[in-house]
Amino acid sequence: MNKKGFIQRRDRMNRVLLSNSASVVSSWLEGEKIGKEYVAINPLRDDETLGSFNINLTTGVWKDFADDDFSGPDLVSLYMRLNGLDESAALDALVAVQPAGPKSIPPALKQPTEYVKAEVLSAPAPDDCHLPPDFHSDLGAPSWTWGYRTAEGRIAFLVYRFDTEKGKETRPVSYNPEKQDWQWKLPNSPLPIYHLDLLTNDTDASVLVVEGEKAADAATKLFPDHISSTSASGSSNALKADWSPLHQRSVTLIPDADEPGTKYAMTVAAELMVYGSEVFVIDTLKLGWSDGDDVADYPDLTQEWLTDERVLIADWAYFADMDGFIIEAAARMPPLDYDRRKDKLVELLGGVAKPTLDGMVKQARKAHAQADKEVPEATSIFADEEPWPQAVDGKALVTEIQAIVRNHVILSEHEALAVALWIVQTYVFSAFRVCPRLLVSSPEKRCGKTTLLETIQALCFRGLAAANISAASLFRAIEAWSPTLLIDEADTFLHGNDELRGILNAGHTKSTAYVLRTAGDDHEPKRFYTFAPIAIGMIKQPPDTLLDRAVVIRLQRKLGIDPVIPLPLETEQEYLHIRQKCLRWADDTIEELAADRALTPADIDNDRARDNWIPLTAIAQSCGLLEAAQAACRQLTLKEEDSLTVELLADIRQIFEEENKDKLTSKFLVKKLTTLEERPWAEFSRGKPLNQNKLAKLLKDFGVHTVQAKLGSKNLKHYKLADLTPLFERYLKADALATPDRSTATPLPDAKKPLPMGAAGVADEVAVTTALSDEGATQSNIDDSFQISDAGVADAKPLPLPSETLEAASEQRLQPGSGVAGKKGVRR
Repeated sequence: MNKKGFIQRRDRMNRVLLSNSASVVSSWLEGEKIGKEYVAINPLRDDETLGSFNINLTTGVWKDFADDDFSGPDLVSLYMRLNGLDESAALDALVAVQPAGPKSIPPALKQPTEYVKAEVLSAPAPDDCHLPPDFHSDLGAPSWTWGYRTAEGRIAFLVYRFDTEKGKETRPVSYNPEKQDWQWKLPNSPLPIYHLDLLTNDTDASVLVVEGEKAADAATKLFPDHISSTSASGSSNALKADWSPLHQRSVTLIPDADEPGTKYAMTVAAELMVYGSEVFVIDTLKLGWSDGDDVADYPDLTQEWLTDERVLIADWAYFADMDGFIIEAAARMPPLDYDRRKDKLVELLGGVAKPTLDGMVKQARKAHAQADKEVPEATSIFADEEPWPQAVDGKALVTEIQAIVRNHVILSEHEALAVALWIVQTYVFSAFRVCPRLLVSSPEKRCGKTTLLETIQALCFRGLAAANISAASLFRAIEAWSPTLLIDEADTFLHGNDELRGILNAGHTKSTAYVLRTAGDDHEPKRFYTFAPIAIGMIKQPPDTLLDRAVVIRLQRKLGIDPVIPLPLETEQEYLHIRQKCLRWADDTIEELAADRALTPADIDNDRARDNWIPLTAIAQSCGLLEAAQAACRQLTLKEEDSLTVELLADIRQIFEEENKDKLTSKFLVKKLTTLEERPWAEFSRGKPLNQNKLAKLLKDFGVHTVQAKLGSKNLKHYKLADLTPLFERYLKADALATPDRSTATPLPDAKKPLPMGAAGVADEVAVTTALSDEGATQSNIDDSFQISDAGVADAKPLPLPSETLEAASEQRLQPGSGVAGKKGVRR
């Protein structure tokens, strides 16, 4: 039996074993089924306790974490290892295996562990810890940094501000004591307020509360007799902060001059007043401040201005609208504090009856309790899943995903590896310049496209199925949710949808992944981000431009002898552990990923195909699977096919050769083209044949035009062979194709070793161009022209990027401290 036969036989046996995996494994090994895994005693070493040797009953992947060399990708390999057999002997033996019933198991392990969402681990940074990150993977270097401290003066967390083309963006950074590293997250609420250490050290000082750290710093300079403070996480999240250090103190609020600023001031004021603080406010709207202005916009303000303009909160024009804010603040008070301050609350609410107050507070508390039981409405449609608690072995993770995919869909080993690497890439894609599409195609229906896309959706980062999606929905979904899009049945709507194809193509490369549209009632121009992982399923041949930007998986209908396991009913829950492992692996590894074209096979001459595999080979290298990934790349990468216009030139040349004429009429040429068998010209444009106008437009791009010439007594449009011959030589001749194409763009460099083209390189370029243009030039002349100098074009490296300031981006890797792609706001 040949190698392919062994692979197919082994695949079938693995599927048979997995269909009854718990019974099979328990007949081989002593152990216990825990959830989706079988925890076993390893009979090949001195192993007396359960815990380190695990077999995944869904995928067959197995590993003994106490023995680095004891692991495998499937149940056949486990049987081979346990019995000391080679593959052929193991397969023969397994045919006759009749699994026995499960063996006895220790009772202590019978209760499976229940998944509990972990809290955000944060703690004040220790004095001797390393510095926090100074660079964000997508936003670059921060323009401002603010530190929030504990009462003792230790850094609780940091807030970074980034000035981007979209405007200002902020990101929090806190210290994770378990990882002993910084993370792009806020600690759990309640958060300390800004300048808490100063407020703690000077309890008699008057306090200013403004909105935002920049405004607080400006207020500190303008009003040195006060301590300025604010809260993190924006104006809508004031209650995430602990305002108790300001209870029963004198506080002046200076709100931003807009509606969110007014609401922020009302929220904070209510929180302070119910605990007896003396609250003043500056009516910035009444003062005529421009929309959105804060104290930082008025550098001439003085202490006298503050004293003259502030008023008691009860005299503020908006105090009459604060009843609801006061009731909500009272409902958050502990019962004893509420009873003690009930008289003050009645006074704040204008003398309402105490039973009325009690009823309203009780109603508010009931609403709070109900809200705590329900899942809070999130800005994203995706749950915020927590990473796996332990470090994850990348090779075992990719192998497990590969096995899961092959359980449900008939794929070759190379195809399954490509899919597995692409799935892992969805968690770290922002680390790379290119995000390849995964194109799943088949010649006919019922080949497994939808099943494969459903499997990918359950395993990838934020999988979002979207059949028949519109262009507007596409870029808005990416902007809002940062998902992995899975577009099925694309053949039913993609052809002829130029706008959608353009967005899919543009989102392939980070630097071009934007579309401009107007938004809002005022139709203001807005730039939407389209850089995201996208998998597309379709029947038959996809558009050339999409094919060029994709890793292609070509499915065939399965045979009756090819067993597959149906997808679980609760697929997403079934594979939650895979997504958690991917998140943990990404969190631990993303900073180490280095994109390098040299990792892709050098014998593939399609530069864009190699670019598509850069992220996958970088991940494979990190997981110890580089050789396997390179083999998959060679196997799956399609040889560069001629474009439609190049096919047209080939057919035109054939017609001229058959007719043996120096010119042909446009009408005759079109007629001959549309009668060629198995060629696209008879149904060239949406089922209609190529016509003279379409032909003229296609050849116009090459600089070829018709000429008027007599044919009998008629003056007709002709194409001259002399005008077309240079195109035949440039695009169709074998010797021309064997020569490096000087007209095409040089791919972006691996920026680690850019080598600019020097004077000698320019000289070589001129020499080669001259040699190619000489009518009598031979291949040997051209070859000789490459030898002018050691720095010639033949050996020259691609030109460096235009600016040295882009060096970090062109290195295609993340800087220290960057967070995992999957977290809110970090993927871009």
